[in-house]
Amino acid sequence: MSALRLWCACVCAAAVAAAVIGFLAPRGNLRHTLRTVLVLFTLCALLLPLGSIPFSELLSAFEPENLVAAESYSERILGDFAKTAAENLRNLAEKTLIEKGIPYRKIEIAADIDAEGCIEIKQILLVSDDPESALLGEAALSETLGIPVEVTYEGEASQFS
Repeated sequence: MSALRLWCACVCAAAVAAAVIGFLAPRGNLRHTLRTVLVLFTLCALLLPLGSIPFSELLSAFEPENLVAAESYSERILGDFAKTAAENLRNLAEKTLIEKGIPYRKIEIAADIDAEGCIEIKQILLVSDDPESALLGEAALSETLGIPVEVTYEGEASQFS
């Protein structure tokens, strides 16, 4: 980390020095030549530390096991996003039912990531004790969420596996 700090300090110092020299340069043809030299100087200060890194270390980031690990990590993150979206949707559904005074037993939401990497809500299931509150809850949630809601009454089994 200290090497990165040192590199950033060198790049900043080179940029400040180039700006000051560029500001003090006389007008005319010499100014354009000096600007070109200052740009090259700044680029050298920026890229010089890369020369000390072995090329094999740069290529190691693209080795198959590192790419598989990165892919696995991104899949885990997308899965976490889907769980968070389902939880937020469930909280909104509960809030809607509570505000409208509709009793319910539980709300189950199945969410997943589709082939394009988008969050897909597969199913919203409202479990209720009586048919009347289930139908009221289904109408309220369909209106609020804009997603079809499945209803299960007290004696019926949940459709989630």
